[in-house]
Amino acid sequence: MTARFGAYALVGAGIGRAIYRLMSAYAHGKQWKGSTSKFEVVKDAVAVKGGRIVKVSANDDMSIWLSALAMRVGTVALEELERYYGIGH
Repeated sequence: MTARFGAYALVGAGIGRAIYRLMSAYAHGKQWKGSTSKFEVVKDAVAVKGGRIVKVSANDDMSIWLSALAMRVGTVALEELERYYGIGH
């Protein structure tokens, strides 16, 4: 799936594969999923000197961009399949 996503992402195979790994990080419990999260410092942590209490939430802008890319990849792949079978537009 990673190679296929990379081939159809239209952003370069290496970049496409990296994006797929990032998108699937949530499903596979990978630590790099945090790079797409939104972090907001709420206040200083009293019990830990120099510590911070941080609110972690989804990055809606990133989610929209990645979802749009996934839809485009699916569309490109299906269009190629339709051409292969001779049923394209």
